[in-house]
Amino acid sequence: MRILLTNDDGFDAPGLVLLESIASKLGNVTVVAPDEGLSGCGHQMTLDRKMKLVEVEQNRFRLNGMPADCVRVAVAKFGPFDWVFSGVNQGANLGVDIAVSGTVAAVREAAQLRMPGIAFSQYRGRQANRDDWSLAESNIPRIFAELQTRDLCPGEFWNVNFPCQWRTRDPLFTECEVDTMALPMDYSFDGEQVEFCGNYHRRPARPGTDVEHCFAGRITVSKV
Repeated sequence: MRILLTNDDGFDAPGLVLLESIASKLGNVTVVAPDEGLSGCGHQMTLDRKMKLVEVEQNRFRLNGMPADCVRVAVAKFGPFDWVFSGVNQGANLGVDIAVSGTVAAVREAAQLRMPGIAFSQYRGRQANRDDWSLAESNIPRIFAELQTRDLCPGEFWNVNFPCQWRTRDPLFTECEVDTMALPMDYSFDGEQVEFCGNYHRRPARPGTDVEHCFAGRITVSKV
């Protein structure tokens, strides 16, 4: 099985290192990731300048482009992959976040190219365990084992979020819809200066959707 890995936190991000260590036990891995952090870049693509693809180690490349570029360049150079994984993102990609997430954009691009993909994200919260990746590490293999048996229609992909707190070390995941509630419309205005000051952790949540479940300490899996 050929697996492509990318992210939007950058080539050196700890979540990508974690995902590579897991994926390498599942198949033959190729990493093509942005050379810098691009959180919130959405589905941008680089069409107006040359990019540089640098092989850092065998089958590990960094690209001065966007996450969606990484998928397109990898497929153009190496051919199609059996699966595309993106993440593990340092921060949740829940609800309307998926519209602006570079992590999610990478697997959306894979889906458009007719390859199955999974975006993995870790909600960090404000607690002391912000650097604890153990929940993702212990659960990604079993989540993938389940999801690879599921059918995806053309253009569909999976979005997985791990909570920052959980009730057990081996929680069941909850399959749920993506929340459509907007983020808080909180801005401060100082003359011509405008700054978003909404509290992500207090965002509204529609019952039964990914935001509510993840904030309650459950792993969420959504088909997008």
